[in-house]
Amino acid sequence: PQSFLGATIGGNIAENAGGPACVKYGVVKQYVLGLEVVLPDGEIIDVGGRTIKNVVGYDLTMLFVGSEGTLGVISKAELKVRPLPPQRSTILAVYDDVVTAGENVSKVLESGVIPSKIELIDNWVINRIEEMMPLGLPRDADAVLLFETDGIPEAVEKETERIVEIARKFGAREVRVAMDADEQLKYWTARRAGFAAVFGKAKTVLSEDVTVPRGQIPAFIKRCREIAARYGVEMNIIGHAGDGNLHPSILTDVNEKEHYERATKAIEEIIMAAVELGGVLSGEHGIGLEKKRFMRRVTDQRVLEIMKGIKRLLDPNNIMNPGKIWE
Repeated sequence: PQSFLGATIGGNIAENAGGPACVKYGVVKQYVLGLEVVLPDGEIIDVGGRTIKNVVGYDLTMLFVGSEGTLGVISKAELKVRPLPPQRSTILAVYDDVVTAGENVSKVLESGVIPSKIELIDNWVINRIEEMMPLGLPRDADAVLLFETDGIPEAVEKETERIVEIARKFGAREVRVAMDADEQLKYWTARRAGFAAVFGKAKTVLSEDVTVPRGQIPAFIKRCREIAARYGVEMNIIGHAGDGNLHPSILTDVNEKEHYERATKAIEEIIMAAVELGGVLSGEHGIGLEKKRFMRRVTDQRVLEIMKGIKRLLDPNNIMNPGKIWE
């Protein structure tokens, strides 16, 4: 994940975390074969195994993956690993319209090319990054898309050519292919700096983690901008465009009551806009405390009852991360 410097294996599993490479490689659950879990009563259980195929009863391994620490403590994990790809290529595509950038994501994927990463950075974030650490990003661009392809050299070359062709054909004003590892690192350093750039520019930042179907990315971006304009708040977008997981953020100040109330209403509308477009409340950060008020609005009541029943069965005294996920 982008937070690799501070992330832990147990935390990633408990969150079913994602990151930039999910468009090709999937999220954490695709790599968890088995777990050792300490239950709330102190009993230690093993679930899953070491094999790729395993259909022995209910899949309890996946019950703990993404449970946000509410069911037990993950103490060991059996993980599937993949060899590092021998070659990578990074492409920077520049757009005068962030909606066109969103449309380009689907165009590339419809072509049959599956990049390992497709990241979106809008104009606001581009300029904040350039202020922090000048990296040569185009400050007048409404948005950039960062693509990465990886694999055997022949495949990477062909995929890079195809991405460049599609981006130019469907609205990119400029397309750059990183010439070497240093240039690749420069672009991905810029992407990693995105959140720092956002959170460093306001006393309070309401940053979201929603996911929409990839074909709805342009519509969602439009809705975000319309909502921000209607409430008169400053909004920016960064995120994992390749899997539809976007992070719109609104800048505010919790001490300025009227502005903060407007910002809160705007971010709530943005969350519900994602849901209305067929998306979900969270793509990788989970529900926790901040989004639990939305669970009743978007989740079938019977489904919530089943979740709560599982919680009561495993943690009858409610000692594991209490108060999270639902009200």
